[in-house]
Amino acid sequence: MLRDALIVVLAGLVAFVLVHDWVRIRFGPTPAELDAARRARVAEPSPVAVHALHQYARLSVEERNELLAYLHASLVPMSTWVEQIGERRFQVICLGEDHDSSTREFLAREFFAKVFIDVLLLEATVGEMRRIDEAVAAGDARVPLLGVDIAAILGTARTRNTGIRVAGIEETKRQRAARHGMGRNGFRDEAIARNFWDQFEPGRRHGVLIGALHCTDQGNWLFGRLLHEAASRMAGEMLSVRIVGQHRNQTVADFVHFLDGIGFPRRHFVIAHPEDLHPHLVQWFRLLASTMRRYHTVIVFRQ
Repeated sequence: MLRDALIVVLAGLVAFVLVHDWVRIRFGPTPAELDAARRARVAEPSPVAVHALHQYARLSVEERNELLAYLHASLVPMSTWVEQIGERRFQVICLGEDHDSSTREFLAREFFAKVFIDVLLLEATVGEMRRIDEAVAAGDARVPLLGVDIAAILGTARTRNTGIRVAGIEETKRQRAARHGMGRNGFRDEAIARNFWDQFEPGRRHGVLIGALHCTDQGNWLFGRLLHEAASRMAGEMLSVRIVGQHRNQTVADFVHFLDGIGFPRRHFVIAHPEDLHPHLVQWFRLLASTMRRYHTVIVFRQ
């Protein structure tokens, strides 16, 4: 009997492994597996972080204290920034995300549950919004958008903002076909910008949740287009925000390794003016500095 029981258990394990492997081949790694892989890749500081820590140690006491004072003044806690946003009159807040589960969980908990939004605009077509609305109405626990669950964001946004309107501004099939027919393959954001203005309600606050690059203020990306097309008065009421987890890539991980190495508080932080990074940081983290300057504000969250 023991032998028969062992055979049954082994058969079950083999079946589980086979099904697990089939799911991974068919659907790819799960969000949790992707997050774990990213953590493993950036668990140790690269030579960039090591060099920055070495350079910091070589500064005089006065220089170190000056840099620390800058960091404490410029890397503000997330809670402080949220309060400041509530006091400002922003009509457009472009939230540049990475389409991963950790970012959306953070945004649901730390942004949408606390920041007032009148209109939430998503990287979705009208058809995709219909599917999302049906899933929410049916009470589905998971509501995917671009392969990642957005249920928590929708739930907290609607709880925090009674009467919030949610709509999609992604390029439609008709717009894409027209663009390709005109030989303009690189201007998807032109259609997204047009769809944004179609949904825009003057005087109300709009949150745009979209892929990070669309929120840069350069070239033909969405936020750059919106800045160019908006009235000069309204341009001061528009904010582009990059949200990135500490394990998202090596450049961000190295900066966090550096902060940990010099004893900076381990918390979510917001770089409200990345264009004014301290000269030492620009020199030690050149790639990170050049990337951050594409946005008005950068949020780095701990994972």
